[in-house]
Amino acid sequence: MDGSAKRAVVRSAPYSFRAPSPPIIHIPLQQHSGVEKHSIAPSYRLVKFAQLSDDEVAIITGNRTQTAQYREAWLYEWRRDAHSILDFIYLGPTSVVRDEKYMQREAFSMMIIVRDARAPRDYPSARAASARLGISQVYIDVNPDNQLPSFYKMINQVNNHLLAVNGPQASASDDASQPARTPMGKILVTCDSGNDLSPTLVAAYLMVMYGLSFQSGFGYVTSQRFCCVFDAKSKEALRTWQDLLEASAAVARHSQHHAAALGPAIHNKANENTKRRLDTMLSEEKTFVDCWPVGDCERFEGRPTFVPFMELDG
Repeated sequence: MDGSAKRAVVRSAPYSFRAPSPPIIHIPLQQHSGVEKHSIAPSYRLVKFAQLSDDEVAIITGNRTQTAQYREAWLYEWRRDAHSILDFIYLGPTSVVRDEKYMQREAFSMMIIVRDARAPRDYPSARAASARLGISQVYIDVNPDNQLPSFYKMINQVNNHLLAVNGPQASASDDASQPARTPMGKILVTCDSGNDLSPTLVAAYLMVMYGLSFQSGFGYVTSQRFCCVFDAKSKEALRTWQDLLEASAAVARHSQHHAAALGPAIHNKANENTKRRLDTMLSEEKTFVDCWPVGDCERFEGRPTFVPFMELDG
């Protein structure tokens, strides 16, 4: 490009050569006056996503409403303790496993120790407590840059354990209308501090089994253990997790609502090419199927034309 061309072309907007930064996820601090309670109930909306049946969700949760007690003051020393998030899930630092009296008093049936996958370490105290008290022990390694696989493992480990412990005592006919049952299994979820890796996995579990949003998951876990820290990567992972859960629920809802309505049309069009051409997409009228837009025109509306460089006259 010659000198005259350089002088005649200017940037339309400032830009940088570095990779774009992810957006900041702001979670407003919840303000509570006096003694407040936040109650959550089991959700059956994502049973297919969790690969469970309604009966199994009833066995795992016992159809019990969980209530968080907000504390007006938080003592710094409490960070060394474990705290009840649900009546069958406790959250705290791995050091609590050394307190044998506490472990026996709470009657934990399983320990889930969350580790950083970049530098996983062994915990002799946890192994000794597991052997001495007869508590099963599981490690979940978390990659901070890709946390979703650990969310799936958390869901499977907790639910499989509770089904194994509660299954023989639970009736196969349990449903949401029956009274709540006393929990048989209790799980201690820990990481080095109990403040960063493990709270994220517990929040992900609440989002699936109790239908919470990622903001509500933050709030509920933090209300029980105020020293929890959700960094930017954890927030982004949980927001992605929420998008995944919402998409799964929408697909299941769409399939359920429209399979019967379409009826023979599905069979007749089974062998047809259903991929839309561009002209067909743009000519479709704007309709909605259970809040899913059929046409794609809406996402192009209101977009101003942006030209990265402008050529100046003369």
